[in-house]
Amino acid sequence: ITGLGRTSASLLRLHDFLRRTPLTSPARVAEALNVSAPTVSAALARLTAAGVLKEITGRRWARLYAYQEYLDILAEGTEPFAASGALTL
Repeated sequence: ITGLGRTSASLLRLHDFLRRTPLTSPARVAEALNVSAPTVSAALARLTAAGVLKEITGRRWARLYAYQEYLDILAEGTEPFAASGALTL
């Protein structure tokens, strides 16, 4: 992230937010970081292009972004528990 140019401070703030909220929308980012919609859009686009984020809706509006690598780390070790049938509701 630090190698992404002069906007790296904004990107680092966004990255910190994503570690707390790995599934988010542009509106939620703008509100949480108190930045404009164009700033959020540019930051999300840069992190998506860098492979950090993935846009998961495929829509032009009401998009959601996932920090998939982080979600995968959080999910590690949960697959065997669910697959074993140990969790029944």
